[in-house]
Amino acid sequence: MNKVRDLVYVIALAYLIPLASSFSADATIGAFQVLDPDGVFAWRFLHHIVQTLLTAAVIVFLAARWRRPAAQWGLNLNKSKWSMTMFWRYCLGCAIYSIVSAWLAMRASGLSSAINHPMTARNVIGNLSFMFTMPGISEELLFRALVMSILSRSWQGKIRLTGFDVSTSGFIASVVFSLAHIGFTVFPLRITYLNPAQLLIAFGHGVFYAVMYDHTKSLLGPVLVHNASDGILAAVFYAAKALAKV
Repeated sequence: MNKVRDLVYVIALAYLIPLASSFSADATIGAFQVLDPDGVFAWRFLHHIVQTLLTAAVIVFLAARWRRPAAQWGLNLNKSKWSMTMFWRYCLGCAIYSIVSAWLAMRASGLSSAINHPMTARNVIGNLSFMFTMPGISEELLFRALVMSILSRSWQGKIRLTGFDVSTSGFIASVVFSLAHIGFTVFPLRITYLNPAQLLIAFGHGVFYAVMYDHTKSLLGPVLVHNASDGILAAVFYAAKALAKV
């Protein structure tokens, strides 16, 4: 029963926190449209800021109730040297992957599908500022610190995946993280967005973030790598599109 209880908790939180953040961003975006007339980055900034605050509020509440200090929710610098080593290695691999992906996209159908907004300085700077800062902070706080901490109470043990182990809580959190990339409505119940390749990539990254979190019990590595994952790919695609116009 404890496993079912904790699974219901994390599914509810992983749905309700982003949903409330979306409502908040929808309600306040009008005040920021002058900063982002093309609608590229402001709404996402608002959404992730609110999501961070709501997740932090839930963690503070549970930390007090369970008598678990902040350090036990990943808010520490444990094994920071290892995290930074993995971060720089990941950046190198991500840069190579991004360059190859941009090259393949240019050969196939151009970059219009990947960059569907005007490449003004405002849009590029705003979008890259978002990509390199907010996804890691907001989503790792939710899916690693909160979701994995709740699940770890009852979902013990590890799962073997192609040569390495990931905690059961980390594996489930990765599934939830992947499914969070599906767009859907409840009334009526229908899927509005589904990209199988994105779900697979999100799951793979989620497992990697979970392994880092399991090893260090710190959000430092997952946050930095998550931001690098989003930011480097966007930066390379912007650079490729700019070079294509030269």
